[in-house]
Amino acid sequence: MIINGISILTFVAAQLEYGSKMQKQGIDPEFIGVGPIEAAFNTTKILMKMRNSNKLPDVIFCIGTAGSGCLKQGELYQINKVSYRDMDASAFGFPKGKTPYTTYPSIFELPVLFKDIPTASLATGASVVDKQGSSQTSFDTIDADAVDMETYAIVRVAHDFNIPIICLRGISDGTEESVGIETWEEYLEIIDEKFAKFYERLHKENTQLITIIAQIKSGII
Repeated sequence: MIINGISILTFVAAQLEYGSKMQKQGIDPEFIGVGPIEAAFNTTKILMKMRNSNKLPDVIFCIGTAGSGCLKQGELYQINKVSYRDMDASAFGFPKGKTPYTTYPSIFELPVLFKDIPTASLATGASVVDKQGSSQTSFDTIDADAVDMETYAIVRVAHDFNIPIICLRGISDGTEESVGIETWEEYLEIIDEKFAKFYERLHKENTQLITIIAQIKSGII
């Protein structure tokens, strides 16, 4: 997607997160799969192909759903920081969340695009977290406002390719006990509409977008 000369590459995990309203907006995302391994593998593959063709984007948008025990369901949030909740080598003396023998941070700080969209922290891991703790993990044991399964992996790859990344998540589940995948699907239509309106806003406020991208690239935000 090109908005006033800015090339935007959108990553979404699953096809179900790409609803009819986003399709009408002309959003054409790359689907990178569910979970950190699929996300890291497919994001890398896509960006390597684009780099080989000299077509890397100016900015990456990482969008989709997330679970939360404290945030409003159906609401859209900008992610201001993301961690890797599965990584725990603390038994060997490494801080929880830090991948041993690497230099990249255990928590990535992310730019905030619009000041009037609420912000939230996010923890990525290879498990669904629900209110009843079906995966043996509960929200109160995670040091973040919300959880997902891909964002940290995508940010890690984008960081290596030196591409600015902006992440937004719609809260689909978490405040009520899960009764299966239907719990996640309940708010997909509402979140689809909010993402469609967000991209519509980008088109209307493209001057602001250009300024923000320039600031991100220069390290101001």
